[in-house]
Amino acid sequence: MEIKNFRKNEKLSALKCAFTIYIPEWGHQEIDCVYFEKDNSAYWINFAAKEYTNKEGKRKSFNQTRWPQYVTDKLKESIRVLILPLLNAAGTEPQVEEPIGELPF
Repeated sequence: MEIKNFRKNEKLSALKCAFTIYIPEWGHQEIDCVYFEKDNSAYWINFAAKEYTNKEGKRKSFNQTRWPQYVTDKLKESIRVLILPLLNAAGTEPQVEEPIGELPF
């Protein structure tokens, strides 16, 4: 797994960065993600969602990834290990590729 297109958010908000994960082991799949963190303790990662308009005309979205919860949890843990050093770095890297080998599941 690699992190690509890393974009750090310098504003004071829970949104810390946006990036793309590249998983060659899964058929060269690329998934856009955003990383949020609150008070340096709670964090969450959202995968790309697709927006649509329902029959009532309301805008809705759904997560495009359909993995079992245990896969999502392990993937988020692996992503966080790669993201933290990038967030703590002084500058933003336009594109970062750090392979971590096989996925832990």
